[in-house]
Formats: sequence, C-alpha cells, structure tokens
Amino acid sequence: MNRNLLGIFVLLAALALALGWWFTRGTRAPTTLPHAADTQPATDSAAPPAADATLAVVPERTTAVRDSAATVVETEATEAAPAAGEPWRVLVVDRQTRAPVAGAELRWSNRVEHSATFDRSRPFFAADLESLMPPDAARGVTNEQGEAQLAASALPGLVSARAGTSFGASYVFDRTTQPTVIHIAREINLTLQVVDAVGRPVAGVPVAVRLAGQEQRVGGWTGMTAGADGLVHARHIEQRVFGEPPFALVALLPIPLRQPVTVPIDIDALPTDPIRLVLPPCGSVLVQVHDSEGGPVLPIGLNMVEQKHLGPDGSLGWTTDSFEPALIELGRALYPFVEIGLDLYVDAMTLGQVAHTTGPGPRVVGEQVVFDLDLGSSVPRLVGTLVDLKREPVANATLSYVLNLRSKGGSTNAQLTTTTDARGRFDIPLVKSDTTDLAGTITFKPLTLEPSAGSAVSVELEGRVQRGVNDLGVIMLSAPVHLVSGRVVDENGVPLKRISIEIQALATGSRGPTWVQDSSLSARSDDGGNFAVTGPARNGRLRLRAFAPDSIQPDVCEVAVGASDVTIVLSKSSQISGRVLFDADVDHSRLIIELRRAADSPEAKLAARGFEQTHVRADGAFELRGVRPLVTDLIVRVPGVKEPIAMVQNLDLRGGGPATDPRLAAIDLRGLVPPAPVTPATKR
Repeated sequence: MNRNLLGIFVLLAALALALGWWFTRGTRAPTTLPHAADTQPATDSAAPPAADATLAVVPERTTAVRDSAATVVETEATEAAPAAGEPWRVLVVDRQTRAPVAGAELRWSNRVEHSATFDRSRPFFAADLESLMPPDAARGVTNEQGEAQLAASALPGLVSARAGTSFGASYVFDRTTQPTVIHIAREINLTLQVVDAVGRPVAGVPVAVRLAGQEQRVGGWTGMTAGADGLVHARHIEQRVFGEPPFALVALLPIPLRQPVTVPIDIDALPTDPIRLVLPPCGSVLVQVHDSEGGPVLPIGLNMVEQKHLGPDGSLGWTTDSFEPALIELGRALYPFVEIGLDLYVDAMTLGQVAHTTGPGPRVVGEQVVFDLDLGSSVPRLVGTLVDLKREPVANATLSYVLNLRSKGGSTNAQLTTTTDARGRFDIPLVKSDTTDLAGTITFKPLTLEPSAGSAVSVELEGRVQRGVNDLGVIMLSAPVHLVSGRVVDENGVPLKRISIEIQALATGSRGPTWVQDSSLSARSDDGGNFAVTGPARNGRLRLRAFAPDSIQPDVCEVAVGASDVTIVLSKSSQISGRVLFDADVDHSRLIIELRRAADSPEAKLAARGFEQTHVRADGAFELRGVRPLVTDLIVRVPGVKEPIAMVQNLDLRGGGPATDPRLAAIDLRGLVPPAPVTPATKR
C-alpha cells in the first residue's frame, strides 16, 4: 500500500465509493487502553534509566496511524473472565523454548505515556513499548513457575518482563481465568549512523531495521538520526521480528532511491559500532497546500512519487513507492531528503477537494523545490481548542470525532480522526460545501490515555457553520455519564456474555427522523450478561440492538436516556434453505425470497431487514440465516410486480434452528415468472 493517509475514514457507503479510488494505503486505530482510576502503586520507587524511544510499536502519523507489520508481542487467548475483583495473572515464557521463566522482573502500569508515541516532527516514528512505561510503574518478580499476580486495580494496561538479556512486553485488556502469557526473547539493540557521500554525519534522516527480504518501505520508521554524529539508537528490534530464529536483519534508508541503501546485520554477532548508511546526494521538497483564497489547508491525504511510476492514465499504482513527509502542518509538508535528478508527481486532498501537479525535483545538492497545490474554493472548516477535565489543553493528541450533519440536501455521518497541536487546537474540514441550513453535532473522543481517558464532548453546530473558518472556541471535555445499562439474556433468562450491542440514535434527515447507528457509542456484555453505556450527556431516546451467532433480537428495544435495568432478550434464530424450480429462460437474479408477517410493525420489519430477504442462486437454491423464530409466510417476488408469484404459508420457525418444512424443497415457479421489462433504446 502506498497512500499517505492522515485520517481514519469510516464514511457512509456513498462517500466511500466516491473517494475509494484515493485510498491505497490501509490505516488502523492506535492502540489505546481503558483507564483505571486506582493505579497499582509501585513496589520499587527507584526510577529506571531513561529509555531511547526509537522503535515503532504503533507507527503514528500526524493525523492517523499506519498499519504496522504485525502485532508487537504474542499473547495467548484464554478462557472466560473471572470476577472483576480478582488479581490479574501473568505468565512469562521464553519465546523460543516456551519454558516458564522464573525470576523475571515485571513492570506494569495502566498509565501509558502515550505522548511519547507522537512527535509532529517525526510523524512515522513511535516509541518502543518499554519507553511508554512511566517511571513510577509498579514492579514485581515471577515465581518458580514463571507466574506473578497483579492487583485487581493494576490493569488493564501495559506489562513488561525482563530476564537477563531477554525482554518482552504486551498490552493486557481482558481478565481471564488463565494467565496472560508474555513471550520474552533476546534483546536486539543497535546504533545506526547516516553520513553523506564524503562521510559527514547527517541528522534528521529516517532509518529502519527490517527482516531481510522485507526491505520494502512498509511499516514505519525505526527512528530518525539526531545530533552532530547523526546517530539513532534502535532498541527492542526483537519485538518486530516474528517467526523463530534463525532470521536475518537489514538496516536501510526508508526513502525512495534509485539504488536502495541497505546493510545486512549479523544477529549472532551484533555490531558494537554504529551501522553506517550512506545517504546519496539529496535536496528537499516543500509542498504548499492552500485554498483558492490563499488560506492554508491541512491535507488529509498527501502523495509524492516519481512521475515514472504513474500509470498510463496518470493514476498511482497500488504498490507505488511514495515519499514520506517528515513534517506535516497547516498549509505545508516538508520532504527533507529527495534524491537529486528526479521528476516528481505531488497530490493532496481534503474532504471533497483534490489537487495535483508535476515538475522537476531538486537538481543540485541542498536545493529546495517548492510545489504549490491549490485545492480550489474553500469548504467550511471547524477550528477550536480542546481542553481536558483539568482545563489543560489536550495537546498533540489523536482524536476520534463523529460528524452527524444534516441540511436540505440530505444528511452525512462520518467517523474520522484528527490531531491537536501543542496548544490543543484542531482544524477539521467538512465534506459539505453547501452550508444552507447546515445543522448537526460533532462529538470528540480522545484516543490518548491521560488525562482524558473515557471523556468526550458533543458540540451542536446548528447556525454556527459558514464557508471558511468557523471557530468553535474553547471546548472542554466532560466526564462520561451513564446513558443506559442492563442485561442481555436468552429466552430462558440465562445471561449471555460478551455480546456486542449497537447503539442507535434518532437523526433528522431529508426524509424525516431516522434511527441510525451512533458510532461514538458501543457496548459489550460482561460474563454476567451485564452492560453499561457511557458517553457525553444527552437527552432523548436510544435503541439497542444485540448481535450474537445463531441468535436474534426479535423485538425492538427502545429506551429513554438514563434508563437502567434494561433487558435485551435474544432468541435462538432460525435458518431456512430451499430450492425453486424455474424455466430455462428466466433470469434467476430477478427472483427474490422474502419473509412476510402481517402482524409485523414497521419497526420490526426495519430491524429484520437484511436477514429476511435474499436472492435465488443460479441453481435455484436459496438460504436465509438469522431469522426470527416465529410463524411466517415465505414469498417469492420479482421487481416491478406488486403481488408475490408464489407463497409458502404458515412456515413454523418457533423452535429455532433449521426449518424442516418439506414444501421448501421444490417451490415450482415454472410458467409463473413474468418476462423482464424491455428497456427502451436510447436515442443518439
């Protein structure tokens, strides 16, 4: 993947299709942890030595997080969770032999220094796990069986283990009856240096260490050289190496070059001297991004590639090697190391706006070339300052925000991410350029851990949005409040654990009020079937919809905000399979199987949509899963014909499971399917 995305897009299907051609590099949400108010105190007050934060665990960007090569540390799935008040159990094992490790030194904390992973001057760098641990992290030692117990208040959080020259770490989210296993392996720490063609050290150059054979520039930076010696200290490289020894490593410059710069690394005899990487003659490129009025714009997407990589139609390929900017900010992006003599293509986008240009890159060493991108007429932008519960700026933070917009032209719902600067300021372009009667809300939820974990805020936009910059002022996060709680049970009242629950809210669209999923809220039942939903304070009503394999929620669950003791009942769902017989000249794709119950309310029909309708396959077979266990009629219809062409009445599904009615085996439609309407020829 080659796209430089600076946001995580969860848009409506129409918007996704409209922008789908743009996205050629995947993203994922940054790893975050639930907050625990009563952090386990450290058993050893001595602070560890400062760690060099130079190895990516979750490679972050200025406004997004790129896919990492793989999960950082192996953990093992275990059984159902015990009671919340019981201790957490951790087992440390050797990664290669799987033998328990006695006497391993543990550190743990549910306060992770997330700010260490974000550096606007190094948007593709993130710290290694150990460096995220705060100095006052609690400490302990594994017993002879390699186990340790952590107090109930200690986690969820981050746990690291060290035994001699071996190290491992893992995020721990779920309490289980079996211990969470942390695999430790021999530490691989290296020092790298970048020099120019005459041997002078160069600072500010990205470097990477990867498995041999995986040198392509996917997976972020290991670090960036710094200081007069042009050095970077790469720690815990073993955390990014998956598979068992033997394996080979390569140090490289993650920059598009005519001739890649790589140096093999012998892990059996790790070098003590810096590994030297020689930077070829380079200049730099500055990309300026603005609207037609000259106002600076923070781009959501940026690409810079050699022109030779463009397709015949001028488009970028899926594997095009793209330059990565070292700095992205409002109105500009800087590429400090671009090999001389290249012809370049540059593009940028915001929501609803795209611009691109081509031209020569730097031609002499040290030359800076400027590309100017005009994104056209400005769209509305929301700016403001976010402060936390202590009224301190939420600085350099990754935010998830949910836009629910409506106007005369329809409604738009989107969930994206952005970041704040050092003052807590954000700048968000809107997808809608038409601000006529624009109303709705924007909901912010920080993805960082401290000091605002779990907090959020919703801002009403009605009457506040015009073209250009719209300053929302200072917005203070609020502590989450109780919205709804209850239990999920089966038809016999037995609690159902780990059930996902979708939260729907009432939104006003062009066709009137509509129930839509509120992507800023979610819930999951615990082992007792209990669930609770918290979020920004609000009024009104909510709808809850639970999902479980082979189960269905037959009734709509609508409650007032603040409701408690809500019970969601799931029934064992039914499955229907059968076959229809039709003439050879009939297009099978026109045949639709559908369930109908005269007593169904409009709400029940809407809730069951997608479960109780299907098309006939080419061989005449059809199948419906997740069906409500009631008595129903099964009809066969074709588009454009009001009445069904066939019906199976009183199909009894009340027992759940597969339907056994013999009438489903051969529904005869021969001679009953009307011909498809003829489309009139278009005049030319």
